[in-house]
Amino acid sequence: MNNSRPVLSLVIISCLLSVFLIGAGFSRYLETDSGNILIHDIEVESFEGFFYGARLFRPIQASSMNQRPSILLIPGKAGNRYTGDHIAMEFARRGFVVLTIEDFAQGTTAAQPDFQTENMIDAGYNFLTTRTFTDHSRTGLATFYSGADKTADAKYYDDFSSIIMVSPDLTQITNMSSDTLLYLSLYEFLPEYRYEKAASPDDNVMLFPAFHEEMIVNKSVLSAMLEHFHNDLAIPNDAPLWFDSTTQTAQMLVFLRCFCLFLLMVIAAGISGQITCAKFSSFLKITAGILVPTAIFLFVGEFMNFFLISVRLGTPFNYLPPLKLQFMNFSFVRCLQFVAFSLLCAIPLSKSGKVLFADIFSATGIIVCAAGFLPIILGNRSGWEIAGITGYSRFLCFLTVISVMNSFLLRLSGKGIISRVTGAFVTGIMFYLICSSLPSGILL
Repeated sequence: MNNSRPVLSLVIISCLLSVFLIGAGFSRYLETDSGNILIHDIEVESFEGFFYGARLFRPIQASSMNQRPSILLIPGKAGNRYTGDHIAMEFARRGFVVLTIEDFAQGTTAAQPDFQTENMIDAGYNFLTTRTFTDHSRTGLATFYSGADKTADAKYYDDFSSIIMVSPDLTQITNMSSDTLLYLSLYEFLPEYRYEKAASPDDNVMLFPAFHEEMIVNKSVLSAMLEHFHNDLAIPNDAPLWFDSTTQTAQMLVFLRCFCLFLLMVIAAGISGQITCAKFSSFLKITAGILVPTAIFLFVGEFMNFFLISVRLGTPFNYLPPLKLQFMNFSFVRCLQFVAFSLLCAIPLSKSGKVLFADIFSATGIIVCAAGFLPIILGNRSGWEIAGITGYSRFLCFLTVISVMNSFLLRLSGKGIISRVTGAFVTGIMFYLICSSLPSGILL
């Protein structure tokens, strides 16, 4: 029998849902700068007719009578056109027109065609320099991670007024202009991204006390980008729009999105606990306890992200995709793997059920990650590199994060066997839905 009481009451779940809606609405308020930024999901056509998915951030001040400087933002294989939109927002609220564009096979952009097509950087440059509301003599380029790989191959590489490359693979950078700035991580544990500082450091290299993954959300990095492009692309009437580069809301926007996604998972787990603790048959409890929270998770994500106020839910590198893409890319085997891992995490290690396998995974992962990260702060090599497991570092960190979240979410489903198993199914499915849309080349 399953006589356990639900951990989260209906009143608490209702309150959490209210907080979720408030947080989602406020994140939209920040993204649009209270309505001062027009945001459009568009497609940019290459010269050969290939379509790149893109997103345009246009300040309401930008017009044919008030042409504004523009910036092309390239996240590369680290994400899709939504990746880095917190950065685009910071530039747009200061009067810049910003276009983010996807690489092949990212987001809604098709895989690389079997014919030669225009570089996405060239396609983006052509788009920005043919708009009536942009100043065609002031166009900047900012690339993150693998987005820098194609920059030197772009036909219009030398036509950009200013270029910044953030955390590029230094082994892939060729024919780089002397005017191009490199923003690199000081705490870099992957050798291909590490900058060996010479006795006479280059003027175009800036090192930031941040980890590789952190560079896209680091406040100091964004502040330096804002200052640099303001100096290089400034126009006479910039003064009313410009303000202190350290006054940013990007970090709050990122936090709200991550918080709303986590809150949605908590709500789904709480609803699962409510169902499995009700007085139904075991079959009905398990069936409804899995299907109802999953349906709510999918529906709320779809409704909030694409219909009500277009709020993105997720991390800077990964946002919940529309249901159409979820179903198109669904893999029963991969989903089963996530569920199996979640079920393993739910196994209790004590009679009271207070200690779970997830706790062991979490504690071990935290220790391993600390051993991997701390040496790079104190010295020149990371613990991953010393142990010879650099290639597995991100997977281990990813596994640790899932284990820690699992430890928390599984406890929201109740203590009974039915509740715990059903909760494990729900959390496993939710993790699969989130992770299935991760970019294939994330952070590479």
